[in-house]
This record gives sequence, structure tokens and C-alpha cells, in this order.
Amino acid sequence: MEDYKKIRHMFLVEGKSQRQIARTLGISCNTVAKYCNGNIYSGIRADYHRDASVVTLDVCL
Repeated sequence: MEDYKKIRHMFLVEGKSQRQIARTLGISCNTVAKYCNGNIYSGIRADYHRDASVVTLDVCL
């Protein structure tokens, strides 16, 4: 959670680029991008939701 807070602060308040943040903290650009978008918190997985797409077949013999 600390990395999340650091990244959001550096991005929103300090105005650093995602690349600068990744280099400074030594983490991947993909991780920084996810945190900057605010879509995910460190250590917490997003809920997995699968649409109910069950196909039923009536077979007549």
C-alpha cells in the first residue's frame, strides 16, 4: 500500500512521468501505469467476474 501512495503522490502532486517514477522506485512501468490509473491497490487483487455464458443443447436421438 505504501508504493501505491508514493506512486500516486509522485504522479498527481509532483507531476512526474510514469517512466520517472518507475526508474526512481525500481519497479515496472506497467505497475506504475496501473497505480496511476487508480484501478488497483497493492496486494489486493481485482475481483474476477465471469459472465454466465452457459450453452445448453437439447439433443433428440
